[in-house]
Amino acid sequence: MGAGRINKEDKIENEVGITFHKKIGDKVDAGQTLAIIYSNNKEKAENAVEKLKKAYEVIYERIRKPKVILGIVEDNETF
Repeated sequence: MGAGRINKEDKIENEVGITFHKKIGDKVDAGQTLAIIYSNNKEKAENAVEKLKKAYEVIYERIRKPKVILGIVEDNETF
């Protein structure tokens, strides 16, 4: 949607973004909002909606939420 920057000189569009209301493992009822897209460009917003729809998968069985913290990197560790 253009909210971030490609180059450090690019302007950040603070009025653009996504708020997620449901995350992996959350119970979802029919009609509930999964996310809200904020945009200043209708075409980009519609494109973001389509991408977001493809990113979600609704299943009927309970799943475990993934760990939020996968590990801790210490100062002396290298990658």
